[in-house]
Amino acid sequence: MIDDARELYVKYEGREFSRIEREMRALGWERFRRERLYTRRHRYAVTPGWPERFGWRELLKGGEAAVATGRHEFERWLRSTFPDPRSRLAKPRRGGQAVARPRPVDR
Repeated sequence: MIDDARELYVKYEGREFSRIEREMRALGWERFRRERLYTRRHRYAVTPGWPERFGWRELLKGGEAAVATGRHEFERWLRSTFPDPRSRLAKPRRGGQAVARPRPVDR
């Protein structure tokens, strides 16, 4: 199972996990789930996905750049667009005074 998953992971350059899952099931691995490819963070530990656990990322062309997808891609964009977001959010508005929130209307 692990060898077949590795071949598909490399074939799709570390992307398209749903497609890898479909093809793995077509190969006869009915119990395969794409969650095995994800690294999971728990309150008490981190469970590495198969790519990290078995070193598949080193097999990809371009190294880590080829696997930066999803949330990591969004976080990279966010950091490049807003290099220091806290400095913008922490500044007081309207001449140094805090902005008052409107009160909810009772109905």
